[in-house]
Formats: sequence, structure tokens, C-alpha cells
Amino acid sequence: MDKHHLYFAFGSNLFRSQMLERCPRSVALGRATLPDFELNFPLESRKWKGCGVAGIRRADGNKVKGLLYILTLDCLRALDEHEGHPNRYKRQMVFVFDEQGKEIQAWAYFPVGVNDDKFFAPSAEYLQKILQGAYENKFPKAYLEYLHSIPTAEPQD
Repeated sequence: MDKHHLYFAFGSNLFRSQMLERCPRSVALGRATLPDFELNFPLESRKWKGCGVAGIRRADGNKVKGLLYILTLDCLRALDEHEGHPNRYKRQMVFVFDEQGKEIQAWAYFPVGVNDDKFFAPSAEYLQKILQGAYENKFPKAYLEYLHSIPTAEPQD
């Protein structure tokens, strides 16, 4: 039997249809919160040149909202490949809290070799995927407003 893994999505993988394309056997469990971290965009996109992709970094007192998925080992490997693990993003365990306040250990992806203070504005299309995922998973209004406040940029040719 294939071992299952928990994965905490916080960027464009919040968007369920995208996640199902990448990992057809993934199952969304529900919303979760990663305490003492914040969403950032420290890594330039390979797809949208000059624009950023999401990462997370330590930030005491802040919270990242996300979605927990159950993944098969094959799905986790496919996601590793898509995320460029271990060279572009590295997969690490984090402790998140589900909607009932239960602490859960899950995988998350962290950008590798970046300056966490660097900001590459995401493309509007990329940010829209994050927003679609946040809306379809009924994220809190304050977090939706925060996501809407993130500035975007046009991809460079």
C-alpha cells in the first residue's frame, strides 16, 4: 500500500484544479494555518520572467493560511519534480494547525538560496491562481484582502 503524506499548500497549489493536474490522486483535507511565518515572493518565476512566485519565511506573530492535502508517495515525488526539489525549492516538515486547532505535521516547500527580503511582484495571472484557491476554500476575509493587496507585475519578454 502506498504511504500517504500531508502537504501544506500556500501558493498557486491552493487552486484545486491546478493541484489535480499536478497530482491527480491528491485529496484536499481543509484549511490550515502556519504560525510564525509569512508569505513572500523572493524567487523569480521560470514561467513569468521578471515576476515572482510564492515562498514562506519565518516571521514571529504572523500566519500563513493554506490548504492541507493528502498525497501518495508518487504524487509527492511528482510535486518534488515540479517544485524543483531540492535545488529551487526544498521540502521540509512544518507544524500547522487545522480548523479545529489540532497541530499537524506536513510537508511544505521553501525557496532555496534566496534573499528573503527580495520581492519579485507576482504576475496577475499567478496571483489570480492563489486568489482562486483562497476563494474556493473560503479563506477568511482579512486574508483575502491581504492577498488582493499584493502588487503584481507584467512578465518580461
